[in-house]
Amino acid sequence: MPIKKKTEIILDHRFDPKTCRHYLNDQVSVLHCHHYATLYTQLANDCGFIDAKKLLADVAEDTFFDALSSYYEKYQINSVEDRITIAEQYYALSGLGEMNVIYAGIDSGEVELAHSHLDAGWI
Repeated sequence: MPIKKKTEIILDHRFDPKTCRHYLNDQVSVLHCHHYATLYTQLANDCGFIDAKKLLADVAEDTFFDALSSYYEKYQINSVEDRITIAEQYYALSGLGEMNVIYAGIDSGEVELAHSHLDAGWI
């Protein structure tokens, strides 16, 4: 039985010097270090007048949904296995660390952050 080759993400990175913006696969991307991520996460943890942790989670969900949906459509990525593989690679290429998704069913699974740049900032 042939072994299925791992789906590799196609990365189109460009920089627009006029607007000083980075683009990953036509999506505006902010490049930052784990120190910066640690600081805005600490701000969310310390914030008492709004649910800033939920705000961070919602923004991440919306942002990755848009980026991944656009990518899947452009490159006709349809299988759940390939979508998970691309999502894991996109997470790493975004500078957030190593994410492993354990697929458990049609609408369920588990995410493990094997290495997180945010954790590295905390340490």
